[in-house]
Order: sequence, then C-alpha cells, then structure tokens
Amino acid sequence: LERGRETFTTRSDPVFDPVAAAEAAADHTIGLILHPARVARLVQFHVRNDDYPSLEETIERLLEVTWKSERERGYHGEIGRAADQVLLYHLFRLAANPDAAIQARAVAESKLGQLMSWLNTHLKREQKKDAAQGAHMLFAISSITRFLENPAQFELSPPAAMPDGSPI
Repeated sequence: LERGRETFTTRSDPVFDPVAAAEAAADHTIGLILHPARVARLVQFHVRNDDYPSLEETIERLLEVTWKSERERGYHGEIGRAADQVLLYHLFRLAANPDAAIQARAVAESKLGQLMSWLNTHLKREQKKDAAQGAHMLFAISSITRFLENPAQFELSPPAAMPDGSPI
C-alpha cells in the first residue's frame, strides 16, 4: 500500500491504524488548547477576572476527561490511552518550553507532579483490574519521574501526525 501525504501515520503497517488516527486527532485538539500563547492568555485573563477559567482548571478538566476517566477495555481503552499520552506529551512540552510564560510552565510542571501522585494512588487497583491500563500508568509514572529529574535530557516522542490532506 502506497502511503502519501493524505494518509494517517501508522504503526501497524501495512494496515490502517485507528489508534494512530485517534492520537493524531487528540494531538490536534490538545495541542491547540495547550499552545503556549493560548495558555499565557488563560493565565493573564484569569488573574484579571476570576470568571475566566484558569490554566489550572483547564488542565484539570483535560486530565478528568483523559487520565482520570473510567477506562474501558479493548479498543476503546486503547484509544483512551493514546489520548492520555498525547496530553502527557503536551504537558511535558509546555513545562520545558523556554519561550512559554513562566507561570504556564510552572502550572504544567505542577500538574505533572499532581498527575504522578494520582497515578501512584490508583496504580495497584488498575493493575488488578486491567493489565494494559496498569502498564500504561506505570509507564507514565516512569516518564514523569524522568522528566522532572532532568527536563533537558528527556526525549519526547511526538504523537502521530495528522495527514496534510489533499492539495488545494
């Protein structure tokens, strides 16, 4: 099968990879929400007016609908784990971005620490319930630990990319 600019990235060549497609969609959405300029505006607008959502609230909501949501087994569970990893990737990127607002970086790093605590609290229960979810959580704990120890040396694996689409 010839792959080109109009096809999704796949990790299961030669067949279509629905998890990579979901990962690309999550990356597109979460990447826009956690764009450094957007999160700087979230911080600035919230300090001026409490009616606007804070960056903390925004990231917490993202965590609630990804990592902290009830996870199905099988295909839907794998799609959820892909979205979890995309959020983790963007939190790492934001926390390590020297061009991002300092408070945005601080909040991202704080949320990574809070997520690690939440994962540690829920790991044993999930390992008993679903081995795949337990492995996923353990990998995240390991990744966050390595990132917090040395952000400059931590290598990020980017999510699957959205295809360019057909030429205009």
